[in-house]
Parts: sequence; structure tokens; C-alpha cells
Amino acid sequence: MAQSLHWRQTAPGTYQRAIDQVEQFYLSAQQVKSPVVNKADWHLNAGVKLECSRRDFVGDVKRAWIKTRYDYPGLAATIVGSNWIYCTAADSTELAEWLQQTFHVHREPVTARELMSEESLAPTPRIALHVLPNTQELLIQGPHTHLDGFGLMKTFRHIITCLVSLSSGDDSLPVQFGNEGQNLAPPMSVACKTSPCSVEDKQRWDSLIEEFIEPSHKIYLNAENPTLPPRCSHTRWLVFDVESTKKLQREAQLRGVSLAAIVQVAVSLSAREHGNSFDTAKRHAIQALYSVREYVDPSIAKGETIISPLVVGVPLCYTLHESFRTTVAEVNTALQLGKADGFGLKCGHLWGSDLPKAFAAPLPEGKFIRAEPQMSYVGHTDAYLPEWYEDESIEGSLTQCLDYWVSLDMLSANVVNSVYIFRGKLHMALAYNETFHTEESMQKYLSLIKGYLDQGLGIETEAKSRLPGQEEWMPEPMTI
Repeated sequence: MAQSLHWRQTAPGTYQRAIDQVEQFYLSAQQVKSPVVNKADWHLNAGVKLECSRRDFVGDVKRAWIKTRYDYPGLAATIVGSNWIYCTAADSTELAEWLQQTFHVHREPVTARELMSEESLAPTPRIALHVLPNTQELLIQGPHTHLDGFGLMKTFRHIITCLVSLSSGDDSLPVQFGNEGQNLAPPMSVACKTSPCSVEDKQRWDSLIEEFIEPSHKIYLNAENPTLPPRCSHTRWLVFDVESTKKLQREAQLRGVSLAAIVQVAVSLSAREHGNSFDTAKRHAIQALYSVREYVDPSIAKGETIISPLVVGVPLCYTLHESFRTTVAEVNTALQLGKADGFGLKCGHLWGSDLPKAFAAPLPEGKFIRAEPQMSYVGHTDAYLPEWYEDESIEGSLTQCLDYWVSLDMLSANVVNSVYIFRGKLHMALAYNETFHTEESMQKYLSLIKGYLDQGLGIETEAKSRLPGQEEWMPEPMTI
């Protein structure tokens, strides 16, 4: 008998449901391991930098984390076999064990981005929170089955909101556990209301997949050490200043296209040059990602209360024309068609069976490892992560959120570029594995992206390239 996708109580204090097909996709990705370091593919890392006046910063964040577990208990759920399991924290032993596993304090002189790349930061079966009191940073780490990019921001906002609302220095539990199972959210396949995949939808999907797995439609970055095992992942990012971000947004508006389409074209062209594929790469096949929060059935749940993954991928392919603007127009149309009529939501579950075909496809001539440039466009983040929070415990005191970032542990030569606008500045944050890519190579790739944006749009932008330890709230890095 098939397990239900709906949460149900199976024993006193224990809840259970089956994983759905999208969660199985994430779970499969995370099974990829490294033989030399304890890391997992596609493991999430994200951080915020705060400035607040809390004397007991660590203790107050801990209580906020406890309150967050009550409101979002899925953060503490685990996957056993093909089922989710959640045990309430009414038992003090469960609460203590959960805190031991998921609440970590780091007093060494590092930033959260530097901490992400340390070998000691091992994969966790549920979401963990790392606190860096020296910099007042928070780092969320955990499996992608539990959170997506929007869920990460919502979780941070909830922690910060709890932090400024709790009495400072109070050691008591901020909430009584036992009935938090009522707050467990349904999976995407239950929460989102959509029609099933029709025969026409399946035919269209199969056609897109055929183009997606065609070797001549792949563009690979230059990579090294194809036979060596992956080690730790790193991040390097580019921040455009406010005026330059406005220029890019104006160009998108003037042309009636999305900023995502413009950046995607720059990503494709830059990867082609980085990987020396001018002669062979005439088309580019990508996996476009879409949020499906708008499809959440209000009679089942509210999109703003769900932090688990509500994202689907759609295979798309487009021609790299001589004209940058012509390519942008084609990409913009492709991105719109990929989202229309909930196509990705209806067919996204097919990735589980189709992705092995892509992995089995031969590599283009002269390439020895898959090193695809992938882009995740989030857009504006300020609505999810406000800058200022009034501290209810300290009269006249405000807590400020100065920085937000997200990255992935990558155990392949693929590179993920997370693109988002934070405090009016466009960010492009690369996640890459140190075995296959050097800092210099990733710096070149970011420089190429900026160059193609400037040249293709006929504008001049200012952007700063940053490494962990060179955060924006630290001394200024180089300008490119």
C-alpha cells in the first residue's frame, strides 16, 4: 500500500508522511559523496550578517532558534528510507539532542562564508544553525530537501523577528512543545493546485528533453583535474553598485525583457568563452528554475507559511545569435513559455526519470568532465529580508540585517550562479568545487559576465569582486 503524502500521527509525538517525487530528486542529488572529505552534493549554505545590541547574542539567538522550530517543525524532520519522520520536542531529551545536533557556536576569527568551506562542516540530516558571535553572523546549513532559496530567507527573517521580540537574557523556553505537529507543511505535490500532465504536455516535455541532452547544446566551463575526487566547495561573488543595478534594470525595462533573461545570456556567452567553445557552441540547453508559490491552494496552505522547496525546473534551449539583444529576446520568450500554464509544475516530476539520460549523454569533443554553468535567479530579496527590525526588549534599539548570501556544496565541476538583488545591489554568487576550479578561473568567469553585460547592452557598470573574508561590511576589495 502506498504511503500517504499527508502528515499523519503514527504514534504519540510522532508524525510521518511519504516523500514526493520532487523531494526524491533532491534526495538523490544529495547521495553523491566525496571519498576524501565529508561533504554532500547540493547541500545548502546561507548566511546573514546582523548588527544588534543584544548582550547575550548567542543565548538569545538560541531561544529564537527554538521558537523557529515550533513554528516550522519541518526544519527538524528527518528522512528515513522513503518517509519523513517528525518527533515533537515535548520530550526534553529530544529537544536537547536536537539542539546538540543543530545549534553550533563558532568563536574563531572567520566569517560565515569562510566557515562554509571548512572540512569540519559536515552534512546534516536536518537544518542546522551556526552562530558566529564575533561577526554577529548566522549560517544556515542543511539538506536541500528541507529548504529552497525563498524558504531560507523566510527562515532567517523568522529567526531575526523572534530574536528582537524575546526578552533579552531570559533562559526560559520561549514556547511549549507538544502540539507543533499541526504546523507541519505539506509537500509541493499536495500544496500546489494544478492540472495533471496531459499528453500534449508530455510530448512537449520529451521534445525539450531531447534538445537538453543533445551534446552539441551543452556549454562547459574550463575545468581541471577531471580524474581527481571533489573536495570542499567555495564561493566567490560579484556585487554591482546601486546605480549600475538601476542601469541594468532600465535596460531590461526598455527592451521589455526580464533581467533574468539578460543575465542568462551573459552567463551563456561567458561560459562559451571561458571554455573555449566558440566554434562548437551555437545553442545552449539549460535547466530554468521557477517558483510555484503562486500555485499553492489557499484551502490547503498559505505560500508564505511554507519554507520547504516550491521550485520546479524546466529544460530550455536557445540559439546564441551574433546579436546580444536578439539572443536576449529569444531567451526571454523561452523563459516565459517555460512558466506558462504551470508547465513546470505539471511535468517537473519527470526529471527523476529523464536526468539519467542527460548524465549518460556523451561529452562534446575535447571535454573530459561536465562543468556546466547553472543559474538560479531569485530577484529582489528585501521583501523577504527587511533591513531594520525594532528590538522590543531594548527601547530605542534597532537590529540591522547588513548581508545575505546563499551557496551550495558542489561535488561536481558544475558551477551554480545565484543571482539576486539585495539592498538595491545585484549580486552574482558562484558556488564551485576547489578540485575543478581555481579562484583565478572563477574570477575570470565573473569578469566575463560583467563584460558581456556592459558590451551587449552598451553601458558601463561598476562591480566589485569578493572572496570570503572580503565581505562588503569589511575593507574594500578590488574593482573590476
